[in-house]
Amino acid sequence: MNKINIIYTCDTWELDWLQTVVFKGVDYELIIDTEFITVLPNSVIVMNETDESKITQYINKFKAAGYKYGIIHLSDETYSHPINHYSGATFILRNYYSKQYAKLHNVDFIPLGYSSGFIVTSNCKLSVNRKYFWNFIGQIANKPTRESMVNALSEIDGGYLRPTRRWNDSNGLKIQDYLTILEDSIFTPAPAGWCNPDSFRLYEALEAGSIPIVDNKSYFTALYGPTLPFPSVKNWNEVVDIIQDNNLYIMQLSCMAWWRNQKDLANKKFKAGVAKFFEENPIRLNLGCGDIKLPGYINLDINEKDKPDVIIKDITHLPYSNDTIDEIRADAMYEHLRPSQQVPMLLECKRILKSGGILNINWLPDFEVYARAYIEGGPSIYSRGHKFSLYDAYRFSHGDADNPKLREYRGDYQLHRDIFDKNKVKKLLDLSGPWSNIDIQNIAYADEPLAVNINIQVIK
Repeated sequence: MNKINIIYTCDTWELDWLQTVVFKGVDYELIIDTEFITVLPNSVIVMNETDESKITQYINKFKAAGYKYGIIHLSDETYSHPINHYSGATFILRNYYSKQYAKLHNVDFIPLGYSSGFIVTSNCKLSVNRKYFWNFIGQIANKPTRESMVNALSEIDGGYLRPTRRWNDSNGLKIQDYLTILEDSIFTPAPAGWCNPDSFRLYEALEAGSIPIVDNKSYFTALYGPTLPFPSVKNWNEVVDIIQDNNLYIMQLSCMAWWRNQKDLANKKFKAGVAKFFEENPIRLNLGCGDIKLPGYINLDINEKDKPDVIIKDITHLPYSNDTIDEIRADAMYEHLRPSQQVPMLLECKRILKSGGILNINWLPDFEVYARAYIEGGPSIYSRGHKFSLYDAYRFSHGDADNPKLREYRGDYQLHRDIFDKNKVKKLLDLSGPWSNIDIQNIAYADEPLAVNINIQVIK
């Protein structure tokens, strides 16, 4: 597999888990960059950033460069992190399952894993050789379900209990001591976290060969399927019957096998995402997209209010390298350029197109057609059943310039700044050429009764 870049923009709490399991077998360079500076092709960005503006500005640099990127999204247990940047990613792996995010075409889920430093180095003890029946190390106070859990567990001899005051309490166990307790416990109850059913404790128990017990079965069956190897409770009073089960050996082996499969699946998901970096997918630009975002295209516009994938400041200086783009599409855009921009824009498109790349300029109003329609009384476009009027001609020559909503939203961007016919188009293409092929046709938009528009396709 080709080498990739992994840009780590957040704390390294899960780095050991990602490196030993998720990234296993992939050739990569790890770059720690909490300042969101590094922009490289074929990068996987590991993030838990909550500042939407910071993320958007950073991701837009990848889009502007035409770089493929993937995202590993961590720590969004409240489902409150911004996800607008998801749309342009080649793939996204995140933890904390959500039905809403599962509907997105490029999103998949991986387990939370374990915290850095939680590295199992010894052989897993079988349940019969473990010192404790159960353990719980964590916050209990002000968490009613945990209080009821501990009360139920206290009825069972052979447990290990160490309450803490808060998450990651400095008075809690050191990571290696915590690991030792889990490796010596048959069961590790894994109640819901402070705002999510999922928890690191669940996966740390599995990693240590301890049997976790959860209290929200529906969340985990939605994430992992209907058959779970570890037990669940609706009420923690049920935990006594679970711990006294006679099939602990089988239950432990089932959990261990299931966890190995889940780790392997997480690794396969990552490798499948990375492989997409090196597929020969065309790079296509939708230039002057307005509020119409085309799937499969990088959508560019000068107007920030339209929230394009990439905001451009100058149509004659596009942020792409020579010979890198497969297709450029400009729908209802060229007529908004000033005369001084028209040839430079064509030259800029030719510069960034690959040999054989295609430039499509669509829906360019043809002065010859709409002038003749007015003089000869052709059918109206904007008032069906009537003759072509001065208002029709005005709309094609000037655009919808007096629409108050559009002027408020787009300002002067809405104005047409020049008029065209096919002869003028041919001259502009000659000045920006040579092109290997030129096709110019008159086209009727949708069900319009006249072919008022010019569609242009040129090939570099």
